[in-house]
Amino acid sequence: MSIRPILGFPEVVKYACSCGNLKSLNRLFFCKYCFNLKCATCLYHEVDTHFCAHCLENVSANDAQLHKNRCQHCVICQTCGQTFSVRAATTLVPDPDDQSKMVPKKMHYLTCLSCRFTSRDAGLPDQPAASGAWPEPQFENQERISNVIDYYKTIVQIEKAQVIREKDQEKKRRSPFIREDRHGLAAALVRKKVGLSFLSPKTKAPHEIKLPEINPSEAVDTIDDLPDDIFDKPFDITTVTTVEQRHRNPGKQHQFIKVYDPIHKPYQVKRSLRCRRCQHSLCKPDYVPYSIKFKIHHTALMLVPEVKILKCDPMKSNEWKVAIKISNPFPHDVEIKFITWEKASEELHKRAEEPVPNLSSLSISQSYKGDVKQDQRGITEIFRDLYDVKRTVEISLPTNPLLLPQRDDTSDYEDYIDPSVYNDEPGLVLWRRSNKIALNLKCLKQDSNHPWAMAGFGLTFNYQNPILSKDQAQPELIPIFVKVLLDFDQIPCK
Repeated sequence: MSIRPILGFPEVVKYACSCGNLKSLNRLFFCKYCFNLKCATCLYHEVDTHFCAHCLENVSANDAQLHKNRCQHCVICQTCGQTFSVRAATTLVPDPDDQSKMVPKKMHYLTCLSCRFTSRDAGLPDQPAASGAWPEPQFENQERISNVIDYYKTIVQIEKAQVIREKDQEKKRRSPFIREDRHGLAAALVRKKVGLSFLSPKTKAPHEIKLPEINPSEAVDTIDDLPDDIFDKPFDITTVTTVEQRHRNPGKQHQFIKVYDPIHKPYQVKRSLRCRRCQHSLCKPDYVPYSIKFKIHHTALMLVPEVKILKCDPMKSNEWKVAIKISNPFPHDVEIKFITWEKASEELHKRAEEPVPNLSSLSISQSYKGDVKQDQRGITEIFRDLYDVKRTVEISLPTNPLLLPQRDDTSDYEDYIDPSVYNDEPGLVLWRRSNKIALNLKCLKQDSNHPWAMAGFGLTFNYQNPILSKDQAQPELIPIFVKVLLDFDQIPCK
């Protein structure tokens, strides 16, 4: 049984990111311009689109902010968090012409298919339309919170106006030439042609924006007393809401489940990931909500050889053996060499000090380029010291390079390889199958009293750069260095 990171399973094999963070390979990305592994900390997270996971409605960022980041059509259950389903039922209602008569009418109510909770249990009236104009919850401090939000929005507007004013003054000082459109007539004619106002809108000065009046908060000395029967009344835990259920409705935070207000389903987002060092996109999903495809997806699982632990002997003594498996993800043969952890760290430090690749070709300002370099340098210094773990296990590494065949999806049916072709060591290589190889390595714990059991080594291989210049006829081979950490303490039943 191979030990690999899945849901609810410990991460036994970890890779070191360029900043020093330790993550499993399926949580890392590979930058094809920096030639380094990148984790979530090394990337910029950019929101592309907001959508509802139930009705798949795609909305803009302004609409999502206007609707408080919640879908206006889907309602979730307060008890279990599942989306409500609309059910129709025939109900007798008074006739509008003759109030003494009852006529049947089709009404709609909400029901949860998971916990069987309905809107009727909460006392909400049925609605005549399936879309349902369900009553919006009104909490006690709603007006106060709205005033505070408006107050801080005005402060942000004043700060933006001050920044724009400073930029305009700096441009006027730097420009010694007279502009061609001195009086702004060309811009005014363009605005009139497209149907806008002839006069261009002017940004208000910071002193012209007035802050709304808001009353400061007042401290209260007295609080409400506890009920008289709180210690005598039997307690039923099934009727009281949990902390998670109360956080779904932060405005009211009902104490009991029977009291229910319709909670609209929160929006989800699709994010694009961009490298902090070279500003290139590493992950860009499709904008369509129901699509699971990616326009750009440079995950490390498809660009870096994967290491797994197949079997580990019981660690009853200071010496034991471990069987690891290495897979080749490339559609071509690759040669892998084992190096020490210290040598891999030196090579990665040298690459980090190299100039940022392809940064000058991007259309960004010089000041922003300096911010990018400073940002990446700060992240690297923080995590390099934080994740410098102590390796207490010395592992025997192969001295000769290992050649792995290319990845072939059809080889799952015929994965036999003649071992005599590669001249492998009998005691080192256990087997070869398709693009995989299994190795038997010896482990020696240096300090038997130390509570940790971790071993680290480095891998180096040549990466074929698919980005070709005008003078290149074949892909350039670039050496890649990665650091792998084996955490034996996380192995179950060791």
